[in-house]
Amino acid sequence: MHATLRRTDMSSAARQLLTGASGLPGEAVDELVDRLATHGIATGPVAACTHALTVLARNGMIRFAADGAQTDTALIPCRWDFSVEPMTSLTTGQYKLARLAYLHAEDGHMVARHPAADCYLTIADGRCAALLSQFYSQQDIAALVASKPASPVAELCGLFARAGVIQACDAEGRTLDETAPERRQWDFHDALFHSRSRLGRTDTPIGGTWRFKGQLPQAPAIKAHNWTQTVITLERPDLVSLMRSDLPLTQVIEARKSVRHNSIVPLTSAELGAFLYRTVRIRERTQTADGDFTSRPYPGGGAIYENEIYVTVDRCADLPRGFYYYDPSQHALCLISRPDWQSEGLLEEARTATAGICRPQILLTIASRHARFSWKYSGMAYAAQLKNVGVIYQTMYLVATAMGIGGCALGLGNTDRFLAMTGLSWFEEGSVGEFLIGRPL
Repeated sequence: MHATLRRTDMSSAARQLLTGASGLPGEAVDELVDRLATHGIATGPVAACTHALTVLARNGMIRFAADGAQTDTALIPCRWDFSVEPMTSLTTGQYKLARLAYLHAEDGHMVARHPAADCYLTIADGRCAALLSQFYSQQDIAALVASKPASPVAELCGLFARAGVIQACDAEGRTLDETAPERRQWDFHDALFHSRSRLGRTDTPIGGTWRFKGQLPQAPAIKAHNWTQTVITLERPDLVSLMRSDLPLTQVIEARKSVRHNSIVPLTSAELGAFLYRTVRIRERTQTADGDFTSRPYPGGGAIYENEIYVTVDRCADLPRGFYYYDPSQHALCLISRPDWQSEGLLEEARTATAGICRPQILLTIASRHARFSWKYSGMAYAAQLKNVGVIYQTMYLVATAMGIGGCALGLGNTDRFLAMTGLSWFEEGSVGEFLIGRPL
């Protein structure tokens, strides 16, 4: 294995970093960086360079490649505690692809990762890709090495194992991902999502990077829509009176609970209007050099407020049944469709999400305009959108409790049914949460 500078323009940064962080004298730093730049660290004792290499690796300045392979096929450190110690060839043992490992395209390369690893692989060598593909089933490393004496099989397998993409098999052919209890209980998509949306295991920009500013227009703070044929303006509550008469916050918090049993007497449009006004209306809109923003009763990451509310009315004292869009700026319901098999399916799926206990009288579908949020944020955009849903849930619970109506957040919904009902595209907007309300028994 050999180390290579990740970018040719990093030499000065590498010298500065090593001089300050590794304690090496200036001459030794210059010699090490020059050796790295020419792939020549093998001429000196590797043990003496370990700390310096670690400092470089943890700061994203070097990659590790196998002798005999293309340098673009390499192991890339991506975690702050990366260690260069186990950087050896693999010559024996039974191995196969890890259950949580995955391949994807990134910057013109194939990338192989394991969510829990402190490094990953970029693959630009067809031989490397072909070798990795063989590990879909258990493979004997010694046999692979013997079958390709002229290829860097041992070195490449060492990189595969170091990145956690392949794992050693036990006597029954099972890997660590398949046997360790704490790993077995992770679904692949959950492990990937958790790893890639948090700091610590990624070397890509994450957070408010404004990556599309100046490239793509920001989606407006207030959604444009064509559901204007039937618009029902809702009653606005008297907030000043509510501030005097509402239950104290601590009492509301302590009394909050999920209500899955509703009275045969449904809510009124005034109660529905008061609930929506107190939870998700737009209070004000501002436009700055950084974008278009609104203020609403609940907090939202970056004041982006990417969420939209859709209302399925099955039973309301003075509202027609149907599927509506809630216009938060006008405080009005805009009819999208009359009751049909799709809205019936939405309600029945919501009933299933309550373990069959309750068919919602009024079902609120929380959707997210994904591009509105990812225009500013990188890496953690979808994770933050889901956190915003949790904030909306809590706001809805507290307002429902203060109003004396029943509320219940649901853990599952059907995005594709929502898209069929709205005509929106999967990448544009999708449902990310559901909340039902009704008059409690």
